[in-house]
Amino acid sequence: MGDAPAARVVRQMALQVDLQSIACSPVENAVAVGGARGEFLYFANVEDNHYFSDHWHHTPLSGIQFSVDGATVYTGALESILLVWNLTSLTHKKIPIRLGSIRCIVPSVTKGSEVLLACENATLAVVDLLQMRVEKSVDGIEWSCGDNCTGVVVEQFRGQPVVILTGLNSILRVCDPVTQQSIYTLHISSQMETIPTPPRHGIQFAGMLRDGRVIVTYEHFAGTTLPSLLRFWAYDAKMKKHVTSQTIYSPHQSEVVAMQIDKANQRVFTLSGDSLKCWEEAEEDANDALKGRNRTWRNQSTSPTSSSRVSSFTLSADGSLCFVADDVIGVYSIQNCRPGYDLPCVVRLYQNITTEALQDVLLLDSSKVVVARQGQARCTCGTWPAARSSPLSLHTRRS
Repeated sequence: MGDAPAARVVRQMALQVDLQSIACSPVENAVAVGGARGEFLYFANVEDNHYFSDHWHHTPLSGIQFSVDGATVYTGALESILLVWNLTSLTHKKIPIRLGSIRCIVPSVTKGSEVLLACENATLAVVDLLQMRVEKSVDGIEWSCGDNCTGVVVEQFRGQPVVILTGLNSILRVCDPVTQQSIYTLHISSQMETIPTPPRHGIQFAGMLRDGRVIVTYEHFAGTTLPSLLRFWAYDAKMKKHVTSQTIYSPHQSEVVAMQIDKANQRVFTLSGDSLKCWEEAEEDANDALKGRNRTWRNQSTSPTSSSRVSSFTLSADGSLCFVADDVIGVYSIQNCRPGYDLPCVVRLYQNITTEALQDVLLLDSSKVVVARQGQARCTCGTWPAARSSPLSLHTRRS
């Protein structure tokens, strides 16, 4: 009988981190480990207890992989930053990805200067390591997500109706409702690289102007002291994507509860508990020697709300009237919004059922009917004449 094969010795190592990911070198007896809090551990030899550690990442290190020659390690996490580690000098370089959290890293076997990334929200990206940037990316479709959607927006984009899901995490998807495919994606990054918990990019409201050439988003960062953002995105033909043209920090003193787009007059209206604001694109002055190349958006009008309980409003199709819902519905004229002047109230629609604020205001413009919701069981309807300032009644029906 021949000699029995030698028994394999299993070596156990006690790690001081919660294991999140692991990768093995293809050429050496080396191992790289990622922790649940962003720890990076590199064992040059698994037979030795000595290792190198770093804690640049502050979120679960979900992506980790060796290069084909074993001389480099790639790491990625929720910060959407790819770190390229040189295992000789134990230093790293940062490549901004800005396509969501990095889930998986696959080095190219045929082209060592490229790496394939699988990012959050069904996105694949090819990274050029020589140029230190994303070479190309392909977006998939993901109607469901871990975060709650705050609403659905129906818009016109490049001549066709589209659906936009609001409230997603750091991404705005424009989807075709017929084919249920994503036809355009706008990635939004906070660039907060090293904070313990990156803020949730609550893209609460979104809208489009000029057939999708301008996108307007309102973002609220839950759980942090970061200011909310009202951002305007303009389409760049050279880059073939929308880029930020203007960012307005803290557009209201309190959180914005609703946003509407006036397509007839190319305006944006935002509502909070303290005021209703109208935003218009500033006209260029031919005599202004300091004017910039890009036109800017400015606050054209600010009007105080009737109370801090307002939560919904809507606009007429021609952009002449605004319906703001409290326990009554105030109808305001918005034809001429001017700085320093409150919007004139045309009429107030009263109801005598509840003192709670009405929600989800809708307008049937052709029949002059406005509809609002009370709680979960009542629907309030009212009509208004074209020119009348006396109070009118709202009729309440159970739905």
